[in-house]
Amino acid sequence: MDTLKSLAKAGYAVLIVEHRLDMVMPFVDRVWHVTGGKAVEVYDRDAFLRAQTKVIEDKCPLFEIKDSVFDIKDVKFSVKKREILKDISCQIPKGGRVLLLGENGCGKTTLLRLIARLSKPSDGKIYQYIDERLGQSRGSRKFYKRVGVVYQNPDYQLFMPTVREEIELCAESKDYATHIEKILGVSHLLDRHPQSLSQGQKRLVSIAAVVASNPDVLILDEPTVGQDYDGLKRLVNALNEIHIQSGNTMITVTHDIRCADALCDVAIHIKDGKVSRFGGKQIVKDFFA
Repeated sequence: MDTLKSLAKAGYAVLIVEHRLDMVMPFVDRVWHVTGGKAVEVYDRDAFLRAQTKVIEDKCPLFEIKDSVFDIKDVKFSVKKREILKDISCQIPKGGRVLLLGENGCGKTTLLRLIARLSKPSDGKIYQYIDERLGQSRGSRKFYKRVGVVYQNPDYQLFMPTVREEIELCAESKDYATHIEKILGVSHLLDRHPQSLSQGQKRLVSIAAVVASNPDVLILDEPTVGQDYDGLKRLVNALNEIHIQSGNTMITVTHDIRCADALCDVAIHIKDGKVSRFGGKQIVKDFFA
């Protein structure tokens, strides 16, 4: 944003399309809100910003830690000589909503990949307690029926000719796929090609396609990217509704202050490749303070 501001001062016209208004508003000169097919200039920027950045209320019941679904012990991960995760030890509580917090590059996505068995630790061990028949090392077709992963970039996992086929491909049933389509608000997109959608719509479809399989563990890497505020509220409420109905364990990475608290029972703050703090919602408040 500093670089874009310097370009504007140098005489360039800079046009930004962005939903994270709290990040861009201090840098811009004029604001337009596109709604109902019209672009309307925003004059009361403070009121508009407050309306679009209000923290979403968590409506899930209080969670009590009992058992673990993953036990992460002394995990390290390096690429060549670069240490990404230095020594990670923590537990992922079964049936909880776990939020991974940390600055860019701290290793959050890497840890998600290790939990999902898409990568292997350089050292240490991650034990799963979903089902002993799934073993303790490799990913498998049976493992990925129980563990659903939504990537940071939806383009990496959308490949069917229509949204309907995408969501029904691994769905528990067609009826459950229809149920998920309605909850996530993508029913009107069913006949579209997934790659013809906007980035925010692709994100919703990729989530729906994974959630429709009704996994025991749902892993979400930045699931709210590309959503306007109303869409963000619908998505968060939908994820929590699905969580309550299914009893799944939900592991989420997000940088979005508006929804972090509403997706969290347990927070894990990763700093410098290690677990800095493990606890409840207070960690979210402290991180975004």
